[in-house]
Amino acid sequence: MDDWEEPDLDEALDATAAVMQQAVAPVLWKNQAEVESWLQVGLEQYLFEEMGAWSFPGAVAEFARWETPAEALQAFCGRLRAENRAWFRQSVANLAASLPPDSRNILLFEHLLEIAVAVGASEMLRVLPDRIGRGFFGQIPDLSGQRRLFATSLLMAARLSAPRKEARVCLETLIDAQPFRETGFAYAGIALVSLCRADPDGWLQHLDRLRGPLHRMFQHYETDDAAKRRLGQEVLEVVTLPKVADSLLELVCFEPPGSSPADDWLLQALVVGDDPPLELVEDRDGVLKIRRRDGGGFFSCILLENISNRGVHTLGMVRMNSWIQREEASGLDAVGAWQQFLRNLGGQSEEIGQFFGMLDARETCHA
Repeated sequence: MDDWEEPDLDEALDATAAVMQQAVAPVLWKNQAEVESWLQVGLEQYLFEEMGAWSFPGAVAEFARWETPAEALQAFCGRLRAENRAWFRQSVANLAASLPPDSRNILLFEHLLEIAVAVGASEMLRVLPDRIGRGFFGQIPDLSGQRRLFATSLLMAARLSAPRKEARVCLETLIDAQPFRETGFAYAGIALVSLCRADPDGWLQHLDRLRGPLHRMFQHYETDDAAKRRLGQEVLEVVTLPKVADSLLELVCFEPPGSSPADDWLLQALVVGDDPPLELVEDRDGVLKIRRRDGGGFFSCILLENISNRGVHTLGMVRMNSWIQREEASGLDAVGAWQQFLRNLGGQSEEIGQFFGMLDARETCHA
């Protein structure tokens, strides 16, 4: 005890002040390269060397407050100058593009995806397509790990999607990748809404691309009508009502057996069921009008005689479901009345004949 010396209070205070200064001192980056180095070294120290908050000089306070690096770096970026924030977002993308695809870096890559979403680094959308199907995806030995990384990538692209080409290209690349074809159908709804957000004008093409995965998703998870209706409303919200109305009769319904799954679920959400946003009105002049159900204006006016065979199928589906749901007529009467309506169009083609058969089958199912 005789060797004990009372600590120097001034030295202790100076040491504490130095620590606090490191925690809150502004980061003075001179260029993009310095930002990338700061981010990479920080993540490696945090993930592999267990240095915790001290891995990121200048952001210690944020790491002490938030649980994940993504949350901490989002808060940290909030107090950076605009130029430094731009450097940081680009650094996230650059680091993701340059990381060697070895097993050690998988965790780092996953964190970069999460950070990209947190700080709004849309620059990542241009990087991700080149890393799909090879690189990190091939380094994960177990299937569950591959699925997790793929899901994180898809959700990142979905949350960063906006009306821009790189978002559409990134999403399409993910959807065409092997992991999506095998198990990614679970995210088909998210993918559809995100593609429609990135490219609203191409919404029918996106639906064509995802029709099969959507069908698998609905079947696998036994999706109920309410959930399908919510998904349809999300599509409507991002595409906008006028664009959907203009192409409503291009939806695929009552396809012959063995063909691709149909769009009945979307049509149900738009014009059938409880309080749909659109309604179809046929006037005495042989014109089909698509209008807002809330009393708004008309979006499309189509001569019945000009409706394509696909449009006839779609229109028939709307009518049949409306009759069945409202119970305004028995199934047989509904079928007979609708067949007479089609005959009045003068349609006696093979396609119309197939449609009659499908209506009969539908009536049998609902009998």
